[in-house]
Amino acid sequence: MFALMSWRNRRLAALSQAGLVEKFGDALVWVVLPVHLFAKGVPLPQIGWVAGTYGVVWGLAQILTGPLSDRIGRHALNVGGMWVCATNRAYGRARGVRRMDRSAALTGFGMAMLYPNLSAAV
Repeated sequence: MFALMSWRNRRLAALSQAGLVEKFGDALVWVVLPVHLFAKGVPLPQIGWVAGTYGVVWGLAQILTGPLSDRIGRHALNVGGMWVCATNRAYGRARGVRRMDRSAALTGFGMAMLYPNLSAAV
């Protein structure tokens, strides 16, 4: 199985790599982002709101992105979700909780584009 997903089938190898990147990005949001915000002096309740915004948008948006992938295809949502998550760098520049919340919502939507579709694409 390892050889099939690593060398023999390029599509499965690409999907496996995308899954690794998606999980890495998810870990950054759940682990590194709260530490980063705390280091910037953001109070714990506001850190909770930012992390919660990410989770809620991610969960609810999957209700839309799952059926959407059946209509437009999984590839477009996988690639789009990767771009949304990769280009969203507003956390480091954000100067207020509202902007952090918007950035968390955007990242959550990007993850919702990826999460159900990576598994379905395999």
